[in-house]
Amino acid sequence: MRDFNTPRLYFFSAHTEINSKLKNREAHQELGAILEERGIPFREVEGCYLGILEPSYMVVGASHGPTVDRLARLFRQQTYLVVTENDRTAYLVKPGDTYHQHLGKFVAAGTLEPSEDSWTLCDGVYYICDGSEGPDLPGGL
Repeated sequence: MRDFNTPRLYFFSAHTEINSKLKNREAHQELGAILEERGIPFREVEGCYLGILEPSYMVVGASHGPTVDRLARLFRQQTYLVVTENDRTAYLVKPGDTYHQHLGKFVAAGTLEPSEDSWTLCDGVYYICDGSEGPDLPGGL
């Protein structure tokens, strides 16, 4: 059963490999406009997923999970990142699927770009998933 009382952070983008730089920039702006129009609290962050740089959004609040999932599907995302704020556990989620793959803890890696192929940059600090052990959640959070 989904716990809507546990605060969450969602990280996702509108970037796809098949789009041109211009189309990706337009999609990013469109996604930001949708979030703003719906009154969803967000921040722009920089992300790198499997070595591909992409502007991303961080959405705050567990109650926005279903909307984030719909938007990730709308913008043809392969995955998005969910982080529980209480203990910073990170999960990779495929849009439209309840399975949450455990990635470890979402930790600050410092102010220099990490060597990992996936990271988030927010307020000058890089964050990575440390790969620590933990269970996947087939039914989601």
